Amino acid sequence: MSFLTNFFDWLKNLFSSMERKWHDLEQDVKNALVQGSGIVQVINENLQATPQFILDLIKNKFPNIDIEKVKEIIQEVALDVKGAESIPGEDIHTTLENLQKYFAALGDKEWQMQASVIAQKLAALFAPGNTPYAIIVMFIEYAYQIFNKGK
Repeated sequence: MSFLTNFFDWLKNLFSSMERKWHDLEQDVKNALVQGSGIVQVINENLQATPQFILDLIKNKFPNIDIEKVKEIIQEVALDVKGAESIPGEDIHTTLENLQKYFAALGDKEWQMQASVIAQKLAALFAPGNTPYAIIVMFIEYAYQIFNKGK
């Protein structure tokens, strides 16, 4: 067997294992993971859109989400963005504009890392308070790949 064949077999096994474990998670945790990764996806895919358009897309993507809670959580997460002290604005529109500029300025590797960290933080704040952060970290990429990417 070649290295690539072994690698792809390992990757398939990993995602199969993640899928089995995913089914064991509480529904609120699953929702938080999908929402956290989905919100970052919406922002990243609409870097030139208006903040209100982004909020409308989030509401359309997640019709049962409390958009006011989304605004609060984005504002809270924006306070922690690495190297971007100017991101949190006085209102959600300014904060979203600043996040868009921040993501647009990042190189590919840095963008992937920061998008993942922000998605993790969003998911952690949407999740029930007793959810271990390790669960969020472990499943955020799975949630993105299965439920958000390309949708």
